[in-house]
Amino acid sequence: MPPQSLRTICPDAGVSFTPERTIERPEVASWIAQCITCWSWVETQTSRLFSLLLGLNIEAGVELYNSFGGASLKENAIKVLARSKLAPAHYQLIDALLKVINSHQKTRDKIAHWYWGISDQIQDGLVLVDPKDILIRDARIADKQLRSEQLTADDYRITLEHIYIYRVRDLQADAKTFIELAALVNKCHGLCRLTGNRLWQLRDELSRDARLVERLNPSSSAGQ
Repeated sequence: MPPQSLRTICPDAGVSFTPERTIERPEVASWIAQCITCWSWVETQTSRLFSLLLGLNIEAGVELYNSFGGASLKENAIKVLARSKLAPAHYQLIDALLKVINSHQKTRDKIAHWYWGISDQIQDGLVLVDPKDILIRDARIADKQLRSEQLTADDYRITLEHIYIYRVRDLQADAKTFIELAALVNKCHGLCRLTGNRLWQLRDELSRDARLVERLNPSSSAGQ
């Protein structure tokens, strides 16, 4: 189950987004770091996939892959190479894999780039908010100040529906998912390296992987 909003769990909670206070929940903070570490393994395996498709040695391929500015450029580069190098059925598996990676990238990006805070009413977790909600609040305050309007306590609050609670179990689940995803990417390397029966056996295994199956294009899969 995804993290729940603070309003759902504790609608009267107070929140502090002072960065140094997050260390007051050391176990949660350590699992935030663990999630980011686990995702680095996903990125490493994905860059190796690019290198295998390109046919370069790993070091050169990784250097080129990392030179691409954003995630969408990297994804498109892998798609172009996979479409030109692999059989259509194998390309479909790579395409499905990239969709899986992209879906979990959103979770990782929240953990890594959103703003962590603390609530004294939530003793076993930290809270997370999109930085844009803080910027919207600050802009609202600035507008009222420009109009010489009196500020109230509500002006400084962020809507609790936009603040999410993360406990250790939530982050442990994400870390486990990232590790399993890295292993899946590593397994897909075989689509670039294997031949003959081993390649077809791998294709059959991957075609039954639930994570890929739900993202395979049905019309394309039918033609395999």
